[in-house]
Amino acid sequence: MPFTTEQEVQQAFKNLRSAIRGNRIETASELVRSLLSHNAADTWRFLLTSASSDVSYRDLQTPVTVRILYDNWVKTNNALFAVHAAIVLTQAPKGTSAGDLIK
Repeated sequence: MPFTTEQEVQQAFKNLRSAIRGNRIETASELVRSLLSHNAADTWRFLLTSASSDVSYRDLQTPVTVRILYDNWVKTNNALFAVHAAIVLTQAPKGTSAGDLIK
């Protein structure tokens, strides 16, 4: 889905956060592909941040996995790695404790 306004992009990021928190793999995957083609840097910034802000602090593996997927994307520019990151995030145990500590 191509975005024509900044408001549409921001709504897509909100929808992606909702999909990740709601364990909706297909929705998260579709949104990541669309956002990645619009602005890869912002999409990866979102995914990397989500690995700490939306995932339980007890899950130490998810942030590492998302970072490795990002590194692979940097080397190959293959959207597969961003979609994989979205899937990992949707399946991770949720929690906002890390974000709560810095507010």
